[in-house]
Order: sequence, then C-alpha cells, then structure tokens
Amino acid sequence: DLPPDYLERDREAVNAVTAEDIQRVAQDHVTPDSAAIVIVGDAKEISDQVKPYAEAIELYDTEGKPKK
Repeated sequence: DLPPDYLERDREAVNAVTAEDIQRVAQDHVTPDSAAIVIVGDAKEISDQVKPYAEAIELYDTEGKPKK
C-alpha cells in the first residue's frame, strides 16, 4: 500500500541525509564500549588470533549453547 511515488521520495530522503546527521545519530546510538564482535569458526584454530583483541571470550556450540 505504498504511494506511487514512494521510491522517488525515499531516494530523495536518503540523499538529503548529511554527514552531520549521521554523526549526530551515531553519537546517540553507537556505543563501542558495549559492542560485541561475533566470530564464527573452529575455536581451536582461531582463539590464539582473537585473544590479543578481547578481554573476555565466550564460546558457544552450534546450537547456541554456551560451552563450558
């Protein structure tokens, strides 16, 4: 049920966004201190590479359950 000119108006709205708009919104919503990085792979093979970049590493099995 979108209006016939939706794509044109949407493109115009996206093009109207400025770098300042993005910075303002990022300041409010992007919180690197509480971010999580998810790495998928064989933990035995990649854990040594990851350790220098993380204070804590949590491992999960293929079902999403924490590994002990």
